[in-house]
Amino acid sequence: MKTKRIKEDSSAKKKKTSRVRVKSRDAAPAAKTSGRRFIAFGLAIAALIGILFAVAAAFREFSNSEFFAFRKVEIYGVQRASREDIESIVKTNASNTGVWNADLMQIKQKVEKLPFVKNASVGRRLPDAIVVTIEERKPEALVNIRGQNFLVDRDGNLLAPSNKPEPDLPFAIIGWNEEKSVNAINENIERVKLYQKMLTEWRDRQLSDKVKQVDIKSLREPRAIIEDSGYQVSIAIGREKFADNLSNGIRAIVGKGDKFAGVNFSGPNMMLVPREDLITKLQ
Repeated sequence: MKTKRIKEDSSAKKKKTSRVRVKSRDAAPAAKTSGRRFIAFGLAIAALIGILFAVAAAFREFSNSEFFAFRKVEIYGVQRASREDIESIVKTNASNTGVWNADLMQIKQKVEKLPFVKNASVGRRLPDAIVVTIEERKPEALVNIRGQNFLVDRDGNLLAPSNKPEPDLPFAIIGWNEEKSVNAINENIERVKLYQKMLTEWRDRQLSDKVKQVDIKSLREPRAIIEDSGYQVSIAIGREKFADNLSNGIRAIVGKGDKFAGVNFSGPNMMLVPREDLITKLQ
């Protein structure tokens, strides 16, 4: 019996050994297959990268081709801004790069630094054009600073010198605050608002052409500067009812500008200020 058991145990061990050997033989082809797959995958990735580089090079060559060469600029929305300056900026930035590779953001930033330009939209019209659409700052008042008139917008920004008559802005502000502080900016915005209110009221009463300047150095005591008898006359116009106050002041001073330099409020009435008294007061 013992001999039989020993033989059976010996036979079992052989079977186990045989099974182990089979497993080790099966593992080798699997490893080889995995390695081949990895190599194939790597080659596929390399090929894909090569294709991408080739496509990028071809695209770069195509985008730099004569087909996309810059030939024209289209400008819209311009009334006061300089077309010549806009065209110059676009040509400088797009002539060498072509339309496809032009730096649109750089063009936009440079155009928006030009006088009267509030916003600029820059795009491409393939194959050969750059399109610029402008939103301009609207002049809301005329300001006289040290003898030179300037156009200003509603935010108090000086837009450009004005060297010719402005039919829509027939008179200029004096007393502009040239400081760069927040308080000065807010004061100037208020001056522009007062100017527009005066202009509207005086136009409705056909008085705007009689005014040469408005002195708004004091926001509480604005004055209109007119001419009478060949002399300048300063008329107090208050903070409201600009048309009524100006009309009353003109009636009070008409024909007396050589003797009286100003018209002030005295309660509900208006008082003429002799020239000598006004000169003394100014000194």
